[in-house]
Amino acid sequence: AATDTSIRIITDHIRSVAFMIADGILPSNEGRGYVLRRLLRRAAVHGRKLGVDRLFLTELADNVLTVSGDAYPELREKRDYLHKMIRLEEERFAATVDQGTALLNDYIEEMAGSADRVLSGDKVFKLYDTHGFNPELTREILAEHNIEIDEDGYLAELRRQQDLSRTHMKTGETEGWAEDGDLTADLPDTIFTGYDTLRDTGKVLRLLSGGKSVDEAAAGDSVLIALERTPFYAASGGQAGDIGTMACADGSARVSDVRKTHGLFMHHAEVTEGVIRVGDELICTVDAATRNRTARNHTATHLLHRALKEVLGNHVQQAGSSVDSGQLRFDFTHYEGIGAEKLSEVERIVNRVIDEFLPVDTEELSIDEAREKGATALFDEKYGDVVRVVSVGDFSMELCGGTHVGNSGEIGGVKITSEGSVGSGARRIEAITGTNILSPLVKAENILTALGDRLKTNPDTLADRIDDLLAELKSAERELAAAKKAKMGESVDSMLASAMNIAGVTFVRETFEDVGTDALRKLCDDIRARAKDVIVALASVTDGKVTFVAAVSDSLQERGYHAGNLVKAMASAAGGGGGGKADLAQAGAKDPSKIADAMDAAEFFLANISQKG
Repeated sequence: AATDTSIRIITDHIRSVAFMIADGILPSNEGRGYVLRRLLRRAAVHGRKLGVDRLFLTELADNVLTVSGDAYPELREKRDYLHKMIRLEEERFAATVDQGTALLNDYIEEMAGSADRVLSGDKVFKLYDTHGFNPELTREILAEHNIEIDEDGYLAELRRQQDLSRTHMKTGETEGWAEDGDLTADLPDTIFTGYDTLRDTGKVLRLLSGGKSVDEAAAGDSVLIALERTPFYAASGGQAGDIGTMACADGSARVSDVRKTHGLFMHHAEVTEGVIRVGDELICTVDAATRNRTARNHTATHLLHRALKEVLGNHVQQAGSSVDSGQLRFDFTHYEGIGAEKLSEVERIVNRVIDEFLPVDTEELSIDEAREKGATALFDEKYGDVVRVVSVGDFSMELCGGTHVGNSGEIGGVKITSEGSVGSGARRIEAITGTNILSPLVKAENILTALGDRLKTNPDTLADRIDDLLAELKSAERELAAAKKAKMGESVDSMLASAMNIAGVTFVRETFEDVGTDALRKLCDDIRARAKDVIVALASVTDGKVTFVAAVSDSLQERGYHAGNLVKAMASAAGGGGGGKADLAQAGAKDPSKIADAMDAAEFFLANISQKG
């Protein structure tokens, strides 16, 4: 019966998984992506319960394609993509399960011989939440060792996480502004006029200062201002709030941010002159340059979204965005990094659409009408009965409440500045548009000009000049290496000639400047090849740091001489540390003034060994 249950769970889950991935859903830790991940992992767990110790879900996905492919051809169209996503997630989970198994075995080992035969609820929950071990699997494994799980404790941990999640979902979006809700609950929704104008009048309905409702605010006061109507856009949908000014006969204020609590727009402002009172009619002026730069970036995200689908596939879905006057950030679902060639193709497509000066149109439709027209919507976004549809020619169509340019040409251009991962199955692109592109271009131009001046060439031939210099540098390095090698070879005879004799052992000690570790080790080998029963202690100072290398002839190692112990004694005398094998070892220190002490320590160390011998 247990076997039949596992088989049914696997077949049911893998069918759901195939359809979800084909619909553009990717495994993640939130929303529908979390549901997909749980289905995949539960199927994998039950496979292990049946004794399957390899990756197998991809094979089962082919059965789904065989059975349902005729009715749902998109399953077959996305076969390779389905395989890749399922395989990647199953591989990740296999690694996680292995870690969880090791952790569970540690728990079992800790309880071995103990009278306590109940695994605590927090540990059971950790196995589930972090490593995917559902309580049933944990219970089954523990039963083999006569251990039970703390059911009540586990459920308490599960409820605690659920409560934290709900609290975060309720407060995360408006954190820092939520305390104003009780003071503005009686106010009507703000009338937003900023789609059509950047200048309008609005009546002050309420002033909030220090968490309290006030009748007026004077110069220097920071206040939250609720207006009956406003041209200022309130931060939402990833778009930053507008900035600008407000003024009336008795005073003026500078607006630095606008946030929305339900349908009410709250303007964060500082009174700059005079007094502003409840009931005043304020002339509101949005900063045009900031709004326009933000609008460019917002429309550009729509173009990026569409271009990414064209280049990477229809599985790409928006996973978040942030646009302000400086740059845009666009998060999207994708399972691997985007190579430079594909990223360039995305950028090329977007800039082609910009050059076509396509009209950007908006219209209000019912949600059903919008979907029938093919408008892209975010799965987790909540929409009303009437939605705003933003179209860029016939290239892009999305549901969006933000502000946009009048046609694609107003964006000016898009330059992608970065692309990277923001978690499993999610990527992020950052980009700049319009005149914002000029700043990095000017910076790059200045750098090229400065380099050209220093290298006595113009920017056009800078690369060739650098290649020439690199070739000259390599040639000089080869000549220097050859000269050092020749000098080292000449010095071997002189070092052996001036070597000390300690109880019949030839002891060579020498200090160099700017000689690398590899060269020191090579010199040790050359000295040992030239003489018998020899011990070498070398030091070199490079950039204020000391490197020690010690070597011992094979014949002396049998008599108790050990290069690792010798170099450790040297390094210790110079405030450093290190060690190594009996024949060759190295160490380091930070005080060049202690090199002489290190060499004396080596001599003392060898003398002691000789006396013991």
